[in-house]
Amino acid sequence: MLLFSCVTLHGTALTIKSGPPTVVAELWSHEKFGLSECLGRALIKPWVKLSQEQAGTQPLLTSYPLTRGGHVSGHLLTMVQMVEITGKPKCQGETNDEIVSGSTAKIPEYIKPKIVSYRMEVLFWGVRDMKKVQLRDVSRPNVSVECSGSKVSSPIIEDAARNANFNPPVDFTDLMLPDQPSLYPSMTIKAQDHRFFGLSPHVGAHVIHSIRPFLCALITDREFKERQTAIAFPRFPPPDNLEEDMVVKSKDEDESLPLLRDAGVERKEPPVLLSKLQSILRRKKGTQEISQKQSKETVSKEHREEEIVDDGTDKGDVEATDDIDEGDGTVKAKMKWRLRKVKRWGEGESFDEDEENLDWWSKYFRTLEAMEVTAEREKPEGKPKDEKINLLWKKSRDLKPKFVRRTKHKKMIKIYPNDLEAQSEFSGFSDRLTTFNLYRGTQAEDQISKGNIAGKFKGAIKIYRWPPPENKNLVTECGLNAERGLFQNYPGNKPLTVKVRVYVIRASGLPVMDVTGRSDPYLVVGTSSKNTIKDRDSYVARSLDPTFGKLFELKATFPLDYQLTVTVMDYDKYSSDDLIGETKIDLENRWYSKHRAVCGISDIYEREGYRKWRDSQTPSQILENLCREYKVQGPTYLEDCVVVGHWERNHPAESQTGPDEQKKEELALMALSRWQEVPLVGFKLVPEHVETRTLYHPDKPGIEQSFLWFHALIHTITLNTSHRAWKEPPRKICTISTFEPPLGNGTSVLANLATTGLRMI
Repeated sequence: MLLFSCVTLHGTALTIKSGPPTVVAELWSHEKFGLSECLGRALIKPWVKLSQEQAGTQPLLTSYPLTRGGHVSGHLLTMVQMVEITGKPKCQGETNDEIVSGSTAKIPEYIKPKIVSYRMEVLFWGVRDMKKVQLRDVSRPNVSVECSGSKVSSPIIEDAARNANFNPPVDFTDLMLPDQPSLYPSMTIKAQDHRFFGLSPHVGAHVIHSIRPFLCALITDREFKERQTAIAFPRFPPPDNLEEDMVVKSKDEDESLPLLRDAGVERKEPPVLLSKLQSILRRKKGTQEISQKQSKETVSKEHREEEIVDDGTDKGDVEATDDIDEGDGTVKAKMKWRLRKVKRWGEGESFDEDEENLDWWSKYFRTLEAMEVTAEREKPEGKPKDEKINLLWKKSRDLKPKFVRRTKHKKMIKIYPNDLEAQSEFSGFSDRLTTFNLYRGTQAEDQISKGNIAGKFKGAIKIYRWPPPENKNLVTECGLNAERGLFQNYPGNKPLTVKVRVYVIRASGLPVMDVTGRSDPYLVVGTSSKNTIKDRDSYVARSLDPTFGKLFELKATFPLDYQLTVTVMDYDKYSSDDLIGETKIDLENRWYSKHRAVCGISDIYEREGYRKWRDSQTPSQILENLCREYKVQGPTYLEDCVVVGHWERNHPAESQTGPDEQKKEELALMALSRWQEVPLVGFKLVPEHVETRTLYHPDKPGIEQSFLWFHALIHTITLNTSHRAWKEPPRKICTISTFEPPLGNGTSVLANLATTGLRMI
């Protein structure tokens, strides 16, 4: 503690109390050889205590930022106190205060924070993209993590060129941290390269100013069992008229019912399974009776038209003969329906005449059409709707002798307006692996502005209270014993070979690269210089918004080929091609993420057709693996629902006949789409999607060049399963011959009509 006496301030006591002078604190680094360097400067507002004030609130330690050159270089934890002295002031050597003993000063006890014991567990996964240090490659690196005076180091990688992962990857150490979260220290990650003759040059470092994101709380095994209630996922959403039957009964009313949590409902006490399963079975029986009764009756045309307008669906091909009586003003119809698929609360799809000619690309364009229809319907009444929408409604209400089928608009895939990592429900796929950039140099502003990145460190850090209280057994979120660590259910980091399929749909807003005011873009997809596909022959001529419709398939081996790069180049016949922009995707983080961003969960399970299940595992296999990995009981398949979690047996609904194979997969798919509702271990799974990636130029970091719509799939090659992954052929392209009369200035009339000069078939 520094003590300054005989400091004279001018002004009244109240003025100094309300606006004390600012105290400037500078932090310097003293070197044995060379000049000292200023690390930063902090502006501190002192705490003033007047002589007339009685003892009250004691000052506390506060964290102040250290700034250097307009950038924050660190934080200073300190407290500055000004005490008014009455009478003759005493110098530092003449004071009789107990806190001063000669030339040293002790910190008062009320300023010292309370210290609590923690444990820091670090998963050292590996290093990536390590640059040269002192003109030599980094071949034998290791990483260390320092926090609050404790340090944990990883083993040395013997050959980073062949395998850049650590083995063994997990280590831990004990920490002593303050009890107040605002006083938590920073954390530093350092990387070194171990060379011959004892040389260990510094490679790079990463400073984490706040450790709050790495704090996690453990629960006892008793709390884990109490909160692990079961949840039932019905096959179809319940209709509105069945809400009265699904009333939750308390545990005191009926002790024989199993413990089950209602999906999507937050309750203070764990509810019990009401007559929910019974109501589902009763609804199933009533639906069958209604369908049998309606099949025997004659369906009138008025009923059919009303059904089309309200429901907006079609029930198959129609063979109709109409008799029109204009005198009576009534329409009499006799129709014979040939049903291809049964429409029942979301089951199946309406028959499409062109279903054989549809493919995966059609789902994307149909989803865009559905989004446009939804946007038009949500417009205010004052704004006119699109002519296509008006014509659609007119046809659905028109009473003509010939039946007009209304097209169903349904979103088949999820289209994200930005990167998949930018979605809040996925947290950048850093739930298991986090990427830390290692910077060179000592100035923070140079690290950011110049992009002086020496490499990347991949791993995970978790800090939690330890040791546990007496007579309490702490477990992880999966119910595992916490004494063995929190990374027990993590997969191994051995080299893994996967197959990657990239669907590139289109690009938008490309910059002008040629003197003609256009560009000739083509695609380059790869994971490294030796594993790249260059589609230069299939460039799109004279287009700034090209539609590619390409499928690229390549193999990748983790950790060497961990990053996928999609590049858009400009074709030049007589000169070198120009780079338009590129985007990079971390395939390794997606593969190991718990959100399962490898293929995407579809909204329907079909074994054939253009909506065929495309994952290498069936929905039931995925659900069983999730339950096994996170120690969740189940799944238990009933007639029309699937139960996930702990619940009592010997229930009347359990004795019902189980579902067939198709219904089983549909039930499992429903549980996967709502997996985030499972207690403790629930999280959102990535649906079947198309993401919008932003293209950047390496020479212009942070400046958006254009946008690219694509979809990436990852499949393991070593997986032995009878259900093969669905492979979609690329969309064919045919040219369109158009007559473009030139104008006086040489431009084309149809320049803005056909953006690509190509048509997808």
